[in-house]
Amino acid sequence: NLSGRTRFADYDTVTRKVYLVSDGGNVWKGNLDGSGWEVLNDQLQFESPSMIRVIRRAEGMRILVSTWDKFAYYSDDDGVTWMQSQGFEDLSTWSQRLERMVVADDEQATVYALASAPGTTGSSQFLWIYRSLDMGTTFQRYQQIPGSQNASVSNADLWMPQYGYSDPYVIFNNKSFRVNTLDSSLVALSNIFPNGSGYSMLTGFLESSGNVRLYAYVNQVVYKSEDAGTTWEQTIDLGKDPFFKSSFSASITSPNVLYFGDIECNRSQNAGQSFTRISEWFEYYDNIVNRLHADIPSVNCLLDENGEEFQLINTDGGTY
Repeated sequence: NLSGRTRFADYDTVTRKVYLVSDGGNVWKGNLDGSGWEVLNDQLQFESPSMIRVIRRAEGMRILVSTWDKFAYYSDDDGVTWMQSQGFEDLSTWSQRLERMVVADDEQATVYALASAPGTTGSSQFLWIYRSLDMGTTFQRYQQIPGSQNASVSNADLWMPQYGYSDPYVIFNNKSFRVNTLDSSLVALSNIFPNGSGYSMLTGFLESSGNVRLYAYVNQVVYKSEDAGTTWEQTIDLGKDPFFKSSFSASITSPNVLYFGDIECNRSQNAGQSFTRISEWFEYYDNIVNRLHADIPSVNCLLDENGEEFQLINTDGGTY
């Protein structure tokens, strides 16, 4: 456990090491038992980090870090040196930034990013999906989200599974889309609800059949689609705001299990019909080892080297 806020974590099954990014912009590596922590970017601060992924392919290992700013970074030597990803240079104003980055479990570890960026002409900005075919070294604009002129990127989200492959999915206010990677098109799916807009988050579950179950959070309400966005139904009016964009996630092995973080960590075991607190925030002070600190930036559902699922819960008092 680390003192201070940790934001996002990943696990490398080869070295059996945890990699995480903390609020101060540092990348850390350590053991699952909480020992052996070392910082990997002591001379370079990553402001507003939002994601870290450890990518392994035949050519070696890469650490990829994205931010809620205008930058992404990668290292191919376990953090000894870092390079800045290219392709986001057109993000210039305060409202133009990266919102979400995901990595496909395909042969080349294709990376997709959601960002607000300038239009090709004029002064308007739009929501764009960027794509990288070289594990995050360079990005190119891939798809523009329809109807997103001058829209807030907070009202959109992007998801695809970390383990196993499906096309990426996108929500924007009440609309849902699938990125068809075979013909590089953006396929409009059904509306999540009739009308409206608001802060949006998307997560999902990849079934063994290949079907995708999606869960959307829009303006404090949770919705479920059991048929990859063809139809949607409301599950609960949660009445809560998340701590971060990354505070909504789904289990890898249990299709009905969801996690939602605000001040406390909440879990649903019935596909979003109800949520219960894992622990009260004030319980931490009498039981630091076994109770969660307040404020939950993310719950990362991961697989260990034996294929067993576990969770790394990031809090303002470190990672559990």
